[in-house]
Amino acid sequence: AVAGFAYAGFVQIRLKARVEAFLNQFENVLRLMASGLRSGLGLQQSLTMVVDESKEPARHEFARVIGQANIGIGIHDALDDLAERVKTNETLMMARVIRINSQTGGDLARVLEQLANTIKERRRMRGKIKSLTAEGRAGAAILAALPIFLGGFILLTQPQMAQGLLHTPAGHIVFIIVAIQEALGIYFLNRILKVNV
Repeated sequence: AVAGFAYAGFVQIRLKARVEAFLNQFENVLRLMASGLRSGLGLQQSLTMVVDESKEPARHEFARVIGQANIGIGIHDALDDLAERVKTNETLMMARVIRINSQTGGDLARVLEQLANTIKERRRMRGKIKSLTAEGRAGAAILAALPIFLGGFILLTQPQMAQGLLHTPAGHIVFIIVAIQEALGIYFLNRILKVNV
């Protein structure tokens, strides 16, 4: 069970890091697409330019979009698939903006530039929120770690109490109650400190 939870946690950390790296590149990706469209390229050619000019993970994700378009999937459906794989508000906005623009017409390059500016402002706001909630997040980490360190201290310094906790039904019940309270505390602290932008 511990191995399963550890693996799931590891995958989530790697996934979050990949999405964060993608979002850090996303503003430049949109500006590249806009400049390609302004220079007379089509949408698919602009995406190819993004693949050529970008680094991982944006290169891989947009290469998949181009690959799907090359085997007959519509470019808008391929972008919707990208928004499904990289589940962020930014990718969803891009996919919807491009689809709506294809139906209504207009200057897609200008729309993508405006979207890039919006994403830049969102990132700036997210950074500001992160700095404002840093103290609360540090307090939450300390509160989460305190029972673990206290339990370890008791196990090392109080052998009789450790025996009671580890080898009696009452001790097992206490462990379960503490674990549930700890998990609930971490969950609610994270919900309190989470601000959606």
